[in-house]
Amino acid sequence: MRKFSANGTKGQTDWNAINWRQVNRRVRNLRQRIFRASRENDLVKVRSLQKLMLRSYSNTLKGSLEKTAAKTRKAA
Repeated sequence: MRKFSANGTKGQTDWNAINWRQVNRRVRNLRQRIFRASRENDLVKVRSLQKLMLRSYSNTLKGSLEKTAAKTRKAA
């Protein structure tokens, strides 16, 4: 029995083949949308966008990159 993450791919992702500019843009745009919705007090939209952010593969990739970079800085 194989286990898959909810927001990942079925196979391994080639770290060097990722378009990091697109990943960063997607995450930034989602964060901006959440901020605008919260500023407008649209709580239903905020919650919906937060769920989308949690399930976003781009967000997972960006988090992995930040975690890896932090480990690298700490080891140096």
